[in-house]
Amino acid sequence: NVRMTFAVLFSPNASGAEHSNLYDISCAATTTKACVSVGKTEGGGKSDPYAQAWNGTSWSNVSAVVPEGASAGELQSVDCLTFSETLLGCFGAGSYTSSGVTKSLILSGNNGSGFATIQATPNPEGASETAFKGMACRTFTACAAVGYSVKSGKKTAFAVELNSESKWATQSLPEPEGATSSELHGVDCPTTTFCMAVGSYTVRGGSVWAWSATWNGTSWTLQTVSKPAGSIRTVLLDVSCSSTSACAGVGIYRDSTGLQTSLVERWNGTSWSHQASANPVGSTNT
Repeated sequence: NVRMTFAVLFSPNASGAEHSNLYDISCAATTTKACVSVGKTEGGGKSDPYAQAWNGTSWSNVSAVVPEGASAGELQSVDCLTFSETLLGCFGAGSYTSSGVTKSLILSGNNGSGFATIQATPNPEGASETAFKGMACRTFTACAAVGYSVKSGKKTAFAVELNSESKWATQSLPEPEGATSSELHGVDCPTTTFCMAVGSYTVRGGSVWAWSATWNGTSWTLQTVSKPAGSIRTVLLDVSCSSTSACAGVGIYRDSTGLQTSLVERWNGTSWSHQASANPVGSTNT
């Protein structure tokens, strides 16, 4: 095990905003001098996509374009393509609301200087709400964004892929057996032909369980997530993969006494297994 030391780094808030929120971060792999973080700002009853950049010394606000007519918007996830110590370009994923309908949102930008371009993304016909929660890119023509869509009152996992024609296309996803609703929270793509997505689903009666799916460059395949002994609820919130046979998923689970603790799962290329993880002493909700 490697012990890491964390320090608080102060960051600015958007000018005039009542609240600023950051949800995700992406950094150049070989340096501590280039990162981008995304979230949202709130003020005057409205929210907007928000982004910051790190240059190795300080954080600064960078631009994030707002879709025309949007009454609300946010970026939930970001992934940047890098070369050595340079950010070549970033994709931020989230959602925005216009005329009472929430739609998927992907913004792109170059060199960590901001998000100036709105990517054309599909939304399921008739959906009242579609939102992305996770984003992963391997190249400028190999990305995946995952989240959920709500249609006729049912929430269903949703995923799109950026293809070689630089177009985002909806991908068919399997649904866990017995699911009354499902969504995906995180995704990682260590190669152009492999992605791992994780999330949660609800069954009749209200129980919630973690689930995952893998992408092989052509289709998604459902993957069962192991349950800690005695657990009555599990959720995976994010995933990181170093290869097609090495992923770590993190989230929460609730035991039979109602105590909520951290959940760590490891993927070995074939299956998931539960890993013991530490929780702060005395905590009742981790």
